[in-house]
Amino acid sequence: MQILLSRSMLGLRRRAAVSAPPPRRWWPPWFVRRGAPPMDRLHRSVLICGSPSEQLNKETQCCNTGVIRRDEKLSKIHPHISLACTAIERTDTVEKLWFARIYKNSSHRDGAIYRNWLFKKEWSEADITDRNETSLEPMMFSEATEHCTVPDPENCMLHFPTDMLQVLSVRLVDTPVSKGQMQLYGYIAVRDDRDWMLNYVFKRSRDDPIIVQQGSLIQMTGPKRGIEMDPPVLIELDIRIKNGGLEEDDLGLIDGAMACTLRKPWRPINHRIVGNCGTLDMNLAFVRYAVEATIEVIISEVPRGLSLSLSSLIYIAMEYEEIQLFQGTIDQPFSLKRFVVAVTTGTEMLLKFKVGKNHVERCLSFKAKQHGCASQGMKLELAAVSVKVTWSTI
Repeated sequence: MQILLSRSMLGLRRRAAVSAPPPRRWWPPWFVRRGAPPMDRLHRSVLICGSPSEQLNKETQCCNTGVIRRDEKLSKIHPHISLACTAIERTDTVEKLWFARIYKNSSHRDGAIYRNWLFKKEWSEADITDRNETSLEPMMFSEATEHCTVPDPENCMLHFPTDMLQVLSVRLVDTPVSKGQMQLYGYIAVRDDRDWMLNYVFKRSRDDPIIVQQGSLIQMTGPKRGIEMDPPVLIELDIRIKNGGLEEDDLGLIDGAMACTLRKPWRPINHRIVGNCGTLDMNLAFVRYAVEATIEVIISEVPRGLSLSLSSLIYIAMEYEEIQLFQGTIDQPFSLKRFVVAVTTGTEMLLKFKVGKNHVERCLSFKAKQHGCASQGMKLELAAVSVKVTWSTI
């Protein structure tokens, strides 16, 4: 009977008040062997961006990375794996690239998503008409309380890590509108099982657009808090290209919604999203047994026109993956906005700073815990840096 429960009923559970650790999950022995051929095939089949009701056996819709074929042999060996097809990559395609599917009639500007009753039925847990940002804050469980069985940041038996979604990067691949610089504004937001409210990964107003060009990263402004990977999660996009003085003259890059279902942790997957006036790549990662890292950075003793780049490196599938947090020029002592990153508990998160025209590079390391915080500082040639990282479950 348990499998008949809806996602909304399952969402009523309170993760912060459980009395026993989550059940152990069984993994086949070859899951942990790096570079094993079965895993190489599997990771392309267990992550699907599109409607969760669309089945994998619709072979021509699985992905566009190459020729699609059945893999009956692997399904017979591991019947617990729901595997309908795999992708054989072509040599002329980008590795780990998936073409995401935007829901039909899910655009926001013309109101189509609000009239789409099939979409609303499938996502009955989320009130799509509610455009408010999530009210949940980061660092909600940063301190071990008297109710914790073991009030120790590393051994708390009440608050547990959970699977989380991490957006590693958003990149403008191309647009037929312009080959040079352009101004983008709009938003990319995620709705998850915690409250189904908008958690903005990127948000810029028309009066404060970001200047980008083809092939460049779009600097993210979020998320506000950690994103729970209790699949599926809903990703909504409305990105526009500023084109003159009037908003009605602006061009819609991408406007719509898509579902993201990450079934197993593996290497990050690059999701190509094709819109009316261009293409974006979103690099998404499943972070297992993750905690929320809230990063606060203060830059002092700053010379005029200091160039600064800040990245976070997190450990995923036996490799470190980089997330660009900030890149720009600073003219005075400055406190960067807070950054929230998902990190597997017990692993080291690295913060990489590049400062000045010569790109002097230094790193700080922080070990992920369930609770607590850590502070470090360092003196660079041109500036002093103070960093505080706060750990919390979600």
